[in-house]
Amino acid sequence: MFEMRLEYFAVIYAEHERDPASSHSYSTREPYLCKVLDNPRYRYTTTPEPAGVFIVKKMPDGRWHIKIDAVVTLDKPGLYTFTITAKDLRGLKWRPMSPWGTARIGKRGIMEYAVEKR
Repeated sequence: MFEMRLEYFAVIYAEHERDPASSHSYSTREPYLCKVLDNPRYRYTTTPEPAGVFIVKKMPDGRWHIKIDAVVTLDKPGLYTFTITAKDLRGLKWRPMSPWGTARIGKRGIMEYAVEKR
């Protein structure tokens, strides 16, 4: 297990594409909701924060206990991706090969789950 620090819970919104098979890559598009997990006093100013219970504890054995009890209303048709992201503290050096990949340096996806609203 590697050393990490949980950063945020987010819901990302993407509109339905007319012809998704013609796309060369997938973009998660716009932040819909975001809750900062590592600093409860910090808020993203451009993205609403979901209401609910967010508990994050690092257990003595190094594992994380994460409890998220929140209701998210899906307002419009599209794809909603629920994600928990952590900061990778190992200090690995790498160069992303995809567009906008530099935003992922030092980040680690802990959970991702997508749902579609038609």
